[in-house]
Amino acid sequence: MPAEFQVDEIVDITIKGARVTAVLSTGVVHATTDGGVFLAYVPRDKQVTTEHVAPAEWPPQPGDLWRDKNDELWFASDVTTPDDDPIVRLIPTYQGHEQYSPKEAWRHWGPMVLVHRDQAEAEAIAPCAYKAFHDDTCFGRYPSEREAQAACEERVHASIDPHHVDVVGFSWHQLAPDDPRHEMYVTVGGKQQGTGYVVVPDGVTSGQTDGSVR
Repeated sequence: MPAEFQVDEIVDITIKGARVTAVLSTGVVHATTDGGVFLAYVPRDKQVTTEHVAPAEWPPQPGDLWRDKNDELWFASDVTTPDDDPIVRLIPTYQGHEQYSPKEAWRHWGPMVLVHRDQAEAEAIAPCAYKAFHDDTCFGRYPSEREAQAACEERVHASIDPHHVDVVGFSWHQLAPDDPRHEMYVTVGGKQQGTGYVVVPDGVTSGQTDGSVR
């Protein structure tokens, strides 16, 4: 029920988790919370505290690339199975076998800022012909093998570029003659090395063949 106020009383009013949906004028915002919609005037006053909790692009969507407070990059991945409700996890590029909920990642490594969002990925491309894997974690689905490979290359390039290391090129190698999966290699500083990124036809998992995903 609505709070009861009395004229001249002194109160502390705290609104947590409000998403600004419109800025009507200086200090006047239209916002929403889980409890409803409200209009608020937020004056510039030393007794008024405003904390910017998360950017407008939050929460992450599958296919996103985010940067944390340590300048490290994270991929957002849909880790659901066909029978689950959507579940998005954030995966650090420097430790690809770990995954965290957005809330957990923000708590330990925030604030985070969006680096890239592919709207086509966010809207879930269908039908899906290929998946792209990194350390056994599916981070996207694509209508063709080449589009999946290009997405992998873009992500690796984005993770290397901030460190001022020149990427000479990318190549893809079939894991085994009878294995439908292809692993990506990147050439940097004159050396070619595996990345752990694998493109595989939809319907095939990393455990169905003899090839290994590193």
